[in-house]
Amino acid sequence: MQDLKDGFFYLKENKGLKAIYMTFPIGQGYSVGSQPLLVAYFSSSPHLGITLYSLFTIFEFIGRTIGGVFQYRVYIPANKRFSLCFAAYVFYALMDAILLWISYP
Repeated sequence: MQDLKDGFFYLKENKGLKAIYMTFPIGQGYSVGSQPLLVAYFSSSPHLGITLYSLFTIFEFIGRTIGGVFQYRVYIPANKRFSLCFAAYVFYALMDAILLWISYP
């Protein structure tokens, strides 16, 4: 229980990390909420199909894996970590927004 209290105290003191943790429910909620819509859209569209959706999710997985490997293999100075993390989340949000508006070949 003390670890949990210490964690909340740490988040209270570290405003940047707290802001990132507060955005996770919004981003994850959107991501999880949009996946069933994507599956329905791809499977009901005659020119897309479930195979293209599978490729889409594979590329998404590869991108996240490469980003994770980069994060753990490359040393990032402490004063740059928040900016890099924030930029990554903004990039994810932009990619989701683009996904809503682009047409698929």
